[in-house]
Amino acid sequence: MYLIETEEQFVLNRLANATIDSYAMAVVLSRASRSLYFNHPSGQHELNIAKIFCSEVSRTTPSLIVIVTLIIRRVDLFNASSVSRDSSRYY
Repeated sequence: MYLIETEEQFVLNRLANATIDSYAMAVVLSRASRSLYFNHPSGQHELNIAKIFCSEVSRTTPSLIVIVTLIIRRVDLFNASSVSRDSSRYY
């Protein structure tokens, strides 16, 4: 049981990191978009920073989501086998 709780914490941590990264990308893109829209002098520079930031973050976020999905499936399989094992005691 301890293994499952540890894996669930791992999943939540990975999911939180992916969520934070996604939110950060949205914020960076929003700021750069606003600066460009209002022709702010630093608009082009902010766009370049946004491109680099989003490129770097997008390299890790999809892999985090895949890892989380695989771990959730593993936990579901473990839970299903536990239910099956437990139900055989009662029938």
